[in-house]
Amino acid sequence: MKRLPIAMAVAAILSPMSVMAELSTTAPSQIPNQNPATLSGDFVDVDTKGKLEQEPATISPPVTEAVDDSLTFSGYARMGAGFTDTDPGSELYDGSIQNGQNIIRTAGSQYQATGRLGNEGHGLEFGLNKRFDHAKGHWDVFIMVDDNYGSGSNWNDGDDKLKIAQAFAGGNGVFAAQPDAYVWAGKRFNGREHVDLNDYFWFMNDGNGGGVDDLDFGFAKFDFSVVAGDNGNNGRYALTTKLHSITITENASVRFLANYGFGSANEVENDDVLLEDVKDSYQLGAIYHQSFTNGWSEFGARYNDGARNQLLGGNGKDGDGMALTAQGEFELSSAWELAYALTYEKNGMEDEDQTWSQAVVRPGYRWNDYLSTWLDVAYDQVEFDGKGTNSSWKATVSQNFGLGSFLGSRPQVRVFATYGELDTEYVGASGAKQGKDSATTIGIMFDAWW
Repeated sequence: MKRLPIAMAVAAILSPMSVMAELSTTAPSQIPNQNPATLSGDFVDVDTKGKLEQEPATISPPVTEAVDDSLTFSGYARMGAGFTDTDPGSELYDGSIQNGQNIIRTAGSQYQATGRLGNEGHGLEFGLNKRFDHAKGHWDVFIMVDDNYGSGSNWNDGDDKLKIAQAFAGGNGVFAAQPDAYVWAGKRFNGREHVDLNDYFWFMNDGNGGGVDDLDFGFAKFDFSVVAGDNGNNGRYALTTKLHSITITENASVRFLANYGFGSANEVENDDVLLEDVKDSYQLGAIYHQSFTNGWSEFGARYNDGARNQLLGGNGKDGDGMALTAQGEFELSSAWELAYALTYEKNGMEDEDQTWSQAVVRPGYRWNDYLSTWLDVAYDQVEFDGKGTNSSWKATVSQNFGLGSFLGSRPQVRVFATYGELDTEYVGASGAKQGKDSATTIGIMFDAWW
């Protein structure tokens, strides 16, 4: 996979933002073979790591050969304005109107909106990385803030003020036998797996703690960490592991995840709830990646017990579940591209007996190096066991002006129109109307990562 040489990046965790930034200068015949994940991405060090050399011990060896003053600014943001019917009763469900857009989402769904293009609210994140190079590798001090648009349970409150999303230090060149191993501690995006077209992080165990990435086993590399949830305040912990960089053929690879969540033996009070009955939980996952001359596809599977995609967000529940994902991107000609995403999840968690499925397809046409037009069509369905089946669909047309005209090119200004419908059998507490309902949104937005 091609990688953009960004000096700020941190070793060994996939970087959606750096991978996607690369696409803005990629020729149609050079579509990267890994999906770019846009939101809240991890960071990857792509500089060549020096070999560890045996040196005679000294009383006070120099830490660095030369002072490196590199300071890198990175981030992701999307902002703009949407226009939709805001008269009383025009909401498709409670809270459906965000930033002037009537977000198309299946009524009562705890999962993703029905496709993200022209169908998501605003948000931003940005970070600073200080890099220190030394004779045997490098160290980083990284701090990132965001405005809570993708926070999940990572924060102590739910307002829109800027908060610390990541703050950690780490480096390699520490172990003679493992010169590339990256030791870190702090608060970090951790062990994420992402479906881009619906922005679903189907593995996400961000937290405070520490670990080691890129232990080299020869046939594969290994990452592990121990992290705490909610800044260490909710009594939840997780041991996360990933075995990756396993090459099957020149164009195929696999990676495996195994994560275990557990609770503190101490009783912890959080938001007036005493977390004394904390259940263990775990996740197992496998992802197969296949590249082609004109694109790539990726297929994933997850089994989970006691929790879904996150182990750190609650006390754990009785029940289990599974998820299947497929996604990819292909160059059909010098002007046409096509991306797709399929998601299926069987959720047998306590009080949540549901089955979720979603399909998204996005063809794009490149008019020239700076102009493109996309069509994004999505269908979503949630089966509420014994209560009914709800569904939704939407179609978005987006005219884009950007630094590049590929599906992953950014920065970009887009003018879009979205039409969608909900079909609701089970209303529950969603606030939706029973039967069919529809909404139209037009808008303008910029989308960028750097």
